[in-house]
Amino acid sequence: MAHHKRGGDDSLNPYIALSDLLISLVLVIVFFVALGKLNLVNIRYKRAMDSFAQKVQTLPPERRPRWERGRNDPPGVQRWVFDGRALFVPVATESDTAPPRLTAEGKQSLSRFAALLAGSQGDWTRIKVEGHTLPFYDDAPDRWELSARRAAVVVREIQIAGHIPPWFCGVSGRAGQNPLYKVTLVSRVGDTQGVMLRRDMDATGVRYTYRPPMNPARGAFLVERDSSGQEVTYSAQDAPAKRAQLVQHFKQNERVEVLIEYATRK
Repeated sequence: MAHHKRGGDDSLNPYIALSDLLISLVLVIVFFVALGKLNLVNIRYKRAMDSFAQKVQTLPPERRPRWERGRNDPPGVQRWVFDGRALFVPVATESDTAPPRLTAEGKQSLSRFAALLAGSQGDWTRIKVEGHTLPFYDDAPDRWELSARRAAVVVREIQIAGHIPPWFCGVSGRAGQNPLYKVTLVSRVGDTQGVMLRRDMDATGVRYTYRPPMNPARGAFLVERDSSGQEVTYSAQDAPAKRAQLVQHFKQNERVEVLIEYATRK
């Protein structure tokens, strides 16, 4: 019986196996080097943020902004929230189009904050200021122009007081699109408790959204959600006692936020 000789060699080429192994090792090394650099950058960000936060703590409590950590900001961005009611002279009506004016206290708060920014100028690369107005009613236009003008007034004060070149600064008007607190009324159509809650909310001026309950048998209630996504539920019986808190939270939506973008060098 004739035997046919195979034309090829089934044995594994050792050089191919070695090259695959080396490539795998290089990829693993590159991964861990990149991961180490990322961790190092995050550590530098954290150090810079903590250092600046310690400086802000030296400001008087009534002049001190709040470090907002609950947002989906990219790494290296620190967000400071100023209460708009303390910064600006109140407008006479919702339709008032007069240029925003800083209060004496607000001007002083921003000047002191700007001095801290100037003293840390080697740590950051950009300052962006966002203006936020109250959330709007369903049938009313959002107040983009007002929010942008307020942000411009704040960034100008920071720029002048801190002697910061304008090309380091940016302005953004967010109007009422990104509230810190959102209120939802959950009720069936025509539900007596829901009607009472709606009247109570309308009387306070707190703006809310509406949706029917997932469980039709459940009565009316309120849901308040903060910027971190945490929710608090108030029954129809408990809601009146929480009215002042709901109003206070709602008014905090009228604010200016200063975003500091930190540098990765050092």
